[in-house]
Amino acid sequence: MDARTRRESSFTIIELVVGLLVLFLLSAIGFSLIRAASQKTKIAVAKAYISQYASLVDGIRNDLGYYPPSVNETLESLTYRDSPFPGRRGWQGPYLKTIPIDPWKTPYFYCVTNGVVFGPQQCRREPGGQPYEETFTFRTPPTGQGGMIIHNFQVASGRIILNGVEIFHPNEFNPNLDHMEKTVALDKVNTLYVWIPSNVRPHNYFLVSITSPFSRATTYILGSRGADGQPGGAEFEEDLVWIEGQATGSFK
Repeated sequence: MDARTRRESSFTIIELVVGLLVLFLLSAIGFSLIRAASQKTKIAVAKAYISQYASLVDGIRNDLGYYPPSVNETLESLTYRDSPFPGRRGWQGPYLKTIPIDPWKTPYFYCVTNGVVFGPQQCRREPGGQPYEETFTFRTPPTGQGGMIIHNFQVASGRIILNGVEIFHPNEFNPNLDHMEKTVALDKVNTLYVWIPSNVRPHNYFLVSITSPFSRATTYILGSRGADGQPGGAEFEEDLVWIEGQATGSFK
């Protein structure tokens, strides 16, 4: 092979390598564009379904007076034939055949925050050496299961009784435990008894609140975690969040 033939052969190999690199880059760009288009389509589909599920949840609230409960932070309760609140009439389930899954194969998240029906009430021992003792009476929406939330500011001991049932025993208080929460049974008219011993410092206190899923202040959020299936994220991984009360088609 003469020198000219070797040069032509070298040029051919270089051209082939360059051609392969160009082809690889074009393929990568094409794949990126296809993926972006696919993700945009999935986002549009997810938003459409989230809007539909929000309308369904709002419709149930309008018909029954309460939102369907969150089960494992999903819309599972909408697949129930019987009411998730025993004794409540009007449930027409199942509203859905299966737990809804977003385009990324992850269940849509649905979280309900019960509304406050009493409190937050500050409970603090007054100076002078006497224990704190007070009884509150309050009404709630239809009776049933609710919650008691304690935000504790270094109270080391206390007792809370609701409708004759001890909810928090003195041993359960811990000055380093700033949040406590328990499920409680609510009546139409409720009596809440609070006691704090005299050895608790007057400047230490706690806030007690009672919540109910039947409160008009109950709220929810509903949405998708996006492509990564995890909270937060940006671009295609950003959460699609619908907040109770939003205008149709709008997302936070």
